[in-house]
Amino acid sequence: MLPAVGAEQTRSPNLAASGGVPSGIGADGAPTSPALQDVERAHIVEVLRRTKGRIEGPAGAASALGMNPSTLRSRIKKLDIRRTDEPA
Repeated sequence: MLPAVGAEQTRSPNLAASGGVPSGIGADGAPTSPALQDVERAHIVEVLRRTKGRIEGPAGAASALGMNPSTLRSRIKKLDIRRTDEPA
């Protein structure tokens, strides 16, 4: 639902107090948090670890991530994830 006309709007809590810059951006404009690809890679590796490397099927990583198995394979290739990246 849209706020009423004239209703006071609050800033998103993830914005810094100075100028509305996201808190993940430093004063010089450089990101202060991990890159999106790094976060995505770590998440996929963790899900693959939990599913024991299985990609397809109801107990597979693709199902857990809510994506098509071929899409997951593509992301694995793009992010250069290898079986050795999966901790035992």
